[in-house]
Amino acid sequence: MEPTDLVTQRAQARVGALLNGRWRLNKLVGVGGMAAVYAATHRNTKRVAIKILHPEISVDENARQRFLMEGYAANQVGHRGAVAADDDGLTEDGVAFLVMELLEGETLEERGIRKGGKLLDREVLALMDQALSTLEAALCSLMTVIPVVTTVAALLIARAPLQTFSVSGTVTWVTRYLNASLTTQACQTGP
Repeated sequence: MEPTDLVTQRAQARVGALLNGRWRLNKLVGVGGMAAVYAATHRNTKRVAIKILHPEISVDENARQRFLMEGYAANQVGHRGAVAADDDGLTEDGVAFLVMELLEGETLEERGIRKGGKLLDREVLALMDQALSTLEAALCSLMTVIPVVTTVAALLIARAPLQTFSVSGTVTWVTRYLNASLTTQACQTGP
């Protein structure tokens, strides 16, 4: 059995559990490299998403703190495309989690399949514009918190003409770089 299968099985085993006496984990939404995301219901019937760090990662205090900082940082973005963290804590077995807004809809992959394997150029551009707008807001709001993103911020803030190329069948979007001082100025003054 592959390690990813074991991670998914362990995540699936949490479905149905009552987290901290407040949230019922109703459904496993997805499993990533660091965490699993669940659709959950609070005891007051509010539906939420709960992101639970994988136990083997949560034992590392630095990783746990970075995970929680993700939620705190998301709360600083202030953009309709960014999901904020409403709460955080530890599970009964000591694993870090974040409580967030539950989003309903379809993934880009699901939409592509539903549309016969191809999206129209204008639809892709509209989706990319929304994603880049959210990322721009996130990077501008977090620039002082996470200095590592300066180069990425330059990519997004520039809003230079986009070019595409294919790498292993994946479309990658590329734009030009700005220096860090221009990036900081752009975040302070807007596009």
